[in-house]
Formats: sequence, C-alpha cells, structure tokens
Amino acid sequence: MLNAKFVEIMKSKYLFATALLYSCMISSHAQDTIKLVTYNLLRFEQSSCASDRTPLLRTILQYAKPDILVVNELENAADADVVLNDCLNQNGITYYQRATFGTNPPGYTDLNNLIYFNSNKFGLLSQFEIVTGQRDINKYVLYHKSPNLHIHQDTIKLTIYAVHLKAGSNDSDVSDRKKQADSLRKHVDAQGPGKFNIAAGDFNFKTATEPGFARLCFEGAYPFKDPVNMITKWNNNPSVAYQHTQSAQLNSSELSCTIGGGLDDRFDLILMSENILSGGNRVQYARNSYRPIGNDGKHLNKAINDGPNTSVPADVLAALHGMSDHLPVQSKLVLYYNPLVPPAYSVDGVHENFITEKAFSIYPNPANSYITIISKNIIRANLSIKDVFGSTLHTAEFSGDEESVDISRLSQGVYFIHITTDNQTEVIKIIKE
Repeated sequence: MLNAKFVEIMKSKYLFATALLYSCMISSHAQDTIKLVTYNLLRFEQSSCASDRTPLLRTILQYAKPDILVVNELENAADADVVLNDCLNQNGITYYQRATFGTNPPGYTDLNNLIYFNSNKFGLLSQFEIVTGQRDINKYVLYHKSPNLHIHQDTIKLTIYAVHLKAGSNDSDVSDRKKQADSLRKHVDAQGPGKFNIAAGDFNFKTATEPGFARLCFEGAYPFKDPVNMITKWNNNPSVAYQHTQSAQLNSSELSCTIGGGLDDRFDLILMSENILSGGNRVQYARNSYRPIGNDGKHLNKAINDGPNTSVPADVLAALHGMSDHLPVQSKLVLYYNPLVPPAYSVDGVHENFITEKAFSIYPNPANSYITIISKNIIRANLSIKDVFGSTLHTAEFSGDEESVDISRLSQGVYFIHITTDNQTEVIKIIKE
C-alpha cells in the first residue's frame, strides 16, 4: 500500500504535468485550409446572353469546390437558388448554403452580388449592404466552425465584401469607381482593427495606379493588399498575362453579352487585409494559391480555348469558355483554430476535467445583432430570452444543431438565454452591445 503522503505528492505532480500539457495544447493550433473563389457570372441566367448555362456552371463549380464563393451578376433570387441547388449541391453534396439575396438599386437590379459557403466549415453571422450610389457592396461576416467550437467557443470571423464596381474606361467611369471604393474604405476604417477583411469581385480596374485601387490598397487605417503584389498596369500587359481574367472569348459571337477581345484585363480580384498576408494572426494567405482558373498565361488577346491550354481539364475549359466572359479567381487561406478538448484524468480515484461540457453554446458573445446557438447534437428545444428581472422578452423553438436569433432590438445589457429540452434547462448569460 502506498502511504497517503506519497499519493498526494504523485497526484500533485500529475496535475501539474497535465496542466502543462494542456497549456501546450492550447498554445498551438490545428489548421484548416479553405478555398475562396470569386466569379462574375455574366448576367446569370438571362436567356438573352445564351441558352441554359447551368450545366456549364455546374461543371466549373464541381471542379473548383470552393468553401466560399462570391458571385457577381445574378439576375434574381430564383437564379441564386439555381446556383445553390443545381450547381453546388450536386453529386451527393448537400452542405452549401447562401446568404439572403438582395437587390441592387434601380438600374442595376439584374447585376446582384451574393455569397455561398460550405456550411460544414462556416456559418453566416450577419450581412449588410453598403450603399455607394452605384451597385451596392455586400458585406458578409462568416464564422469558422472548428471541430470543438461548441466547447471552447473560440472561433475565427472572416468579413467578406462582395464588390462589383462601375465598368468603363472614360473619366466619369474612373471617378465612379473611386467613389464606390471610397464608400468601402470609409466603412472598413470605421470597423476598427483586428478584422480579417477580404474584398472580392469584379473591380473593373485596368491598372494599379487607378485612384479607386489606390483608395483601397494604399490609403486609410486598414488598407487591403494584393496577394500577388502586382502594382503595375494590367491592361494588355504581357508580363501579367497569367493574372488576366477577362475576356474568355475572342469574339462576341462566341457568347452573347460578352465583350470579347481575349484575355487582356485583370478585372477580377481578391484583396486581403494586411494581417492575413502577414500571417501569425490565425488567418494566413496560402502562398502561391492565388490564380485565375483556366488561365495558363499563354493566351494574351486570345480565347482561352485557342490552342493548347492544359491548366484545367478539357471539359472545364469548354465550360469556362461558354459560361462567362470572366474567369473565376481562387485563393486559399489557412485558418489556425483551437484543436483539442482538454483531457480528463484520474489519480487515486480523483477525477478532474478542465472544461465541463454543456449541451449548448452561443456565439458571438458579446453580440450586437444576431447570436448563433449551437447544439452538440441535433435536438429539439424551447428557448427564451430573459432580462435580469426575469421577464421573458423573446421565445422560439430550436430544431437541429444550430439556430440564429435576432437580438438587434434588445437594449444594451445583460440577458439570460434559457434553453429547455425534455429533461433539463440550461441557462447561458449573454451581453448585448
């Protein structure tokens, strides 16, 4: 038999070693590599542009397999559902979701932006429209669903801006793009530091010296950066041919609505905040991952299918040529997340655990507009929001493994979420900012 003093010493040493091991675990992070794609769909799905292009877009997206997809030029909500149901959620895939479809101001109502995302990896926290006087810029905030989010409630938020600036080459077009860029710049700067910001879409810049590009990337408190640092003239420049995104066709007769002219412009971009490019902040650009899909760098002023092009499979190349005058652009990000649940341990009949697992967790907390309630299991429950005096302010039913609740009408302060299942009630305190 071991004496009590020896057992107590060994227990203390074990507890210290386990705590040290856990501190090492939480100081390190597992990682998830995600792919972001932006694509101008060319007035999808207007019959005046071409006959049914859905099979072509399906081929492209099934090849690209984006975790986040930003699109420009959707005609209406029905077409937004075509992209979701007939192009993304195909071949056994069911995990893609989309944000709520919003319509641009009059004059641009058939040229709308939207975001789609892999719901196994991301959830949508909020969306917001930045009014620019031209096409709106759409803001989406996504949170990363790391494997143990329901326990440690430690996640990463990505702020995605879907951008489609004014087209054209005359002075008034350049000025309009500058005004739109200024609207985005003011909004981003007002959000404060620490955000992981991405602006993606069709910017219609012909050169990095254009005032709108400068406003986004060289001015303000939190400028965007070009991941490939291509600060030069882009239009018809052979040295940047491998980054051109428009046009996939040489002649407008190859696809109605297209501009033609072959690949000679870099209109479509994915810009990132500096903290993403520098890394070390839990989100990092994956080096050498930025590229237009279907551009082999050898088709300056040519259609992408004019002669050999082995950058993508033949069926994808044909689909890219027939789908839009733009090429999609892809980039990868590495997300570093809290990887492990703290270990349970037992010494001489004593059982401890660093975290007591609960059935539900809430994110974000504090919050100002929406909270997301996450369950470890698919479950049915009733939930209510009560103030500090016990008055019930809101009730709802919870069904599934995730529920979003609007708290925007609540005043700032402390509230309690009561979640009741068949056999228990769990109470979680939240703070409304």
